[in-house]
Amino acid sequence: MMTNNSDNNSAFPDNIASDAAFAFCNGETMSYARFWQHVHYFSTLLPSDQYFINFCEDRYLFSVALFSTALKGAITLLPPSKTPGITDELKREYGLVSAISDQPLSGFSIAQLLIDYELLDRSDDFVNRPWGSNVFVKFQQLKVVAFTSGSTGRPQPQLKQWSELVDCATCAIQHLGLSHQQYALLSTTPPQHMFGLETSVIWPYHSHLVMTNQRPFYPEDIRLAVQSMPYPVVLCSTPTHLRACISNQGDWSNLTAVISSTSPLSTVLATEVETILGCKLYELYGSTETLSFASRRTAKQSTWTPYSGVVLESLLEQTQISATYLPHAVKLDDIFAIQSNGQFNVIGRSNDLIKIGGKRSSIAELNQRLHAIPGIVDGCFFRIEHAGSTQRLGVLVVSKNNPDVIISELKRHLDEVFLPRSVYYVEAIPRNLSGKIIHTELEKMIKLEQELLKS
Repeated sequence: MMTNNSDNNSAFPDNIASDAAFAFCNGETMSYARFWQHVHYFSTLLPSDQYFINFCEDRYLFSVALFSTALKGAITLLPPSKTPGITDELKREYGLVSAISDQPLSGFSIAQLLIDYELLDRSDDFVNRPWGSNVFVKFQQLKVVAFTSGSTGRPQPQLKQWSELVDCATCAIQHLGLSHQQYALLSTTPPQHMFGLETSVIWPYHSHLVMTNQRPFYPEDIRLAVQSMPYPVVLCSTPTHLRACISNQGDWSNLTAVISSTSPLSTVLATEVETILGCKLYELYGSTETLSFASRRTAKQSTWTPYSGVVLESLLEQTQISATYLPHAVKLDDIFAIQSNGQFNVIGRSNDLIKIGGKRSSIAELNQRLHAIPGIVDGCFFRIEHAGSTQRLGVLVVSKNNPDVIISELKRHLDEVFLPRSVYYVEAIPRNLSGKIIHTELEKMIKLEQELLKS
């Protein structure tokens, strides 16, 4: 075993040897030294652009590209979606921009750099090359521009620096008891999404956790990926994917834990996941603006526990989050009931709250009740526009249940004022790659269903 590189001029994380496992890719283990060999080589191939859009789907190639741009002193843009239109918008906004991808981009009017494993195999001239303090300083200056999901409108850019990402990762890993564990992190969330970036890229780099380059989509592909790993697996996923996974009754014995985020997880689904997949599930709370900052074991706990160093303050229809890793306090439109010990319960988002007949709930809470009904594949509540001042609600569902069954099940848990006036059946709820509802598409779907009902 090589000696640790814990001095301030090392390119390697503290207390981790350069020949330790960083990633498991295509049946091969990549060490930290091998990773940095690839990073240094690929950085020499980059033009002198100020910005690079990282479209890579393979998580290891994504990471090589991400760190290479840092060595060039450039900023990485993490697009909210992989479309020519989004690319054109980023070019207009940021100017001198190139795209890095592990697949050819057809129909994109932008300079492209392709990265693949065959290309990285040409990096042998960079074996054991000394890194020096200058390389490490550039590495510490890594910056990314991530974008909010855009589920409620235009995605908003959020600049994040390396210090924020690493310090948050340290807090999260310690909070979840993963500091000294060598588990493989398998993620179904794109690394361009903040949850995917945090858990599947930044966490492995600064811990003994091992990155995997796969991003399986279908339940059986996820299960096979879990079982194929040479390490116990922590699956980082979304409620949408987990709901599909529990329908697979195969062998999940190599799974040691599940981490969920991006959208609310019901207690019922969390309990089913723990029972069927045979491990504990932890849910993270966070945002693109704040990174993750709290967790709970949803099957057993309703309250959230913030990471060490996180302080919450209730404001008028907002919550202010301060953290040791954030450069300044951040205000979110989330409303929390904060306890004296710092733990909190989520009431809802300010634009998500529903008040009918003097009673209050939230779309998120109602959706959780809906998803808990047996036979509901997916679904969501929505507000019905009408001339009166009293709000009314409807639901879109992916289900074979008849409306009477759905209403009857909801009556067991909801006050009558929150019961849906209309039930519409659809083939799928519009969601982005991270499982969030795309509200602009949802609104179009609701209008179409209402028009079809009238005709």
